[in-house]
Amino acid sequence: MILLGIAYWQKGDFREAERTLMSAFQNINKETHPILENSAWMLLGDLYIHQCKFEISKSLFEKLINKTKKMKGIEILRPSLYLGLAKIAFLEKDNGGAYELLEQSMLCGESSSLVDWKYKYYLLLARIYASEALFSLAHDCIIESRKVFIMNPIPDDVSIDDVEQEIYLLEKNTVVTDGKRLTKDNDQHFKRERINKTLSEPLTVRELEVLLLIVSGYSNQEIANRLYLSLNTVKSYNQNIFGKLEVTRRTQAAAKAMQLGLI
Repeated sequence: MILLGIAYWQKGDFREAERTLMSAFQNINKETHPILENSAWMLLGDLYIHQCKFEISKSLFEKLINKTKKMKGIEILRPSLYLGLAKIAFLEKDNGGAYELLEQSMLCGESSSLVDWKYKYYLLLARIYASEALFSLAHDCIIESRKVFIMNPIPDDVSIDDVEQEIYLLEKNTVVTDGKRLTKDNDQHFKRERINKTLSEPLTVRELEVLLLIVSGYSNQEIANRLYLSLNTVKSYNQNIFGKLEVTRRTQAAAKAMQLGLI
């Protein structure tokens, strides 16, 4: 029944998809694995987003997040649930709220997450950055999203190609005055990203993530484990960061980042 509901969803028949999914959920029994049961409800929340039923979806995601905090074995769903809330905030034009929820999603996702979480995380972050005229970081996010893309039978509201086109159009149509884009520079949520733009060679999204962990005191191996990277890749990121910040050691990089306001 759930697969049938997804099939209706893929065809754009949201009403029939919702009816079919709700019918399937009524048949979920106590022997169903908690991950499958709660994933099914999360699926319904995603469907509500597609129908612009944001309040219903938000309520469902929040209930499921509370459930993941009380029930062992379903923590893996939490990053995607925060991601869903972040998407709702973005669609409701609350970029600051979306950004905070994405940070929470990332914190949870560093320990465990569903296989499609990471590419969806970067895809939404790309949209948020683009709407704030942080186009270089938006393009970086598209690159990261493509690297970890997983084919998913559950329909996305937008594809990676759609978002990439959206970024290019926004970049093309952004007003420029005296060589500077008109942006909301007073928005504290994006302060570090705007400071990053002032560097002669800005850090990439991945480099900013690594820098944050360096400042937090994590070793190279710990950073590799948290970001699912090889140790050599982390070391390569370190060298790029050192060069852009014009330092030679981790301690200097941390101090320079804090001095500039990048962290």
